[in-house]
Amino acid sequence: MATPVSTSQQQLGLLFDAVAAADKAIARCFAVRAEAVDRARRFSAAQAGSIPLSLQSRWSREEIAQRELSSELAATLRIPERTAETLLAESQALAEHLPATRAALAEGRISYRHAQTIVQQSWSIPVEGVAAFEQALLPSAEHLTVAKLKHKARLLRERLHPETITARRARSFTDRTSGVDPRVRRDGHPVSDDRGRAGAGDLPPGHRPRRQPPRAGRDAHAHPGAHGMCSVTC
Repeated sequence: MATPVSTSQQQLGLLFDAVAAADKAIARCFAVRAEAVDRARRFSAAQAGSIPLSLQSRWSREEIAQRELSSELAATLRIPERTAETLLAESQALAEHLPATRAALAEGRISYRHAQTIVQQSWSIPVEGVAAFEQALLPSAEHLTVAKLKHKARLLRERLHPETITARRARSFTDRTSGVDPRVRRDGHPVSDDRGRAGAGDLPPGHRPRRQPPRAGRDAHAHPGAHGMCSVTC
């Protein structure tokens, strides 16, 4: 006997309710991860003053602490170091400059990709204008796709913080320009990346990342709420 259409629709509706609940749980876990990442950043910054420096050191204590932090985070999450640097910056922005966006993410009202859009678009706005930008844009994040939110954010950014196309293009070109650090590594090759900064392998001895990527198996598939930090309940 065929299942009545109304019953089938109800069952499908319940399944989609479960999908929506899971999506909100994922967003909450991303908020927990962002907070944990920023706590690590603050701890690293507080401990930077105790880092020993040799007379030959080419980096300041703050630079060593920052590079150690991004390298450790990259190894922990199995992501490129530049991605780890972006995650650190996003987490700091949510913690210090975009409290309403952080709260919306923690409540599962927006996804992390929506939060990223707000964060990244806010970086081109003066600090004093960020609160107004967030207040105007955040309500739309709850019902727009990421692509549409990004488009609206750009329009809003232009209205709140206008600048010439020439200036914008010049800054964009500068941000994308590759650089080569004049320092030379032990193997004789220059220290190089897309912004001319040293990677984990160029840190002074004793300041290399200590954390290894998680073991294969259970830990390798842990979500942002692993180890009891975030409880996913759907």
